[in-house]
Amino acid sequence: MSAEQLTFWKDEITHEGMMWLELADLKTKQNNLRRGLFQRFDELQKELELLRNQLVLLTTQKKD
Repeated sequence: MSAEQLTFWKDEITHEGMMWLELADLKTKQNNLRRGLFQRFDELQKELELLRNQLVLLTTQKKD
């Protein structure tokens, strides 16, 4: 539920309403952070696999 949905029908924001707005904002930020971390992890994992493949290629070429 977005902040606009929470405040659309209310004229004044109560203390409880402000708390819900802050919680919704915190949840959105946490979800964005989590998605960013997983995306970065996937990028690093792909880069590591590429480097491992290059290492194997170099070691096999050196043996020849």
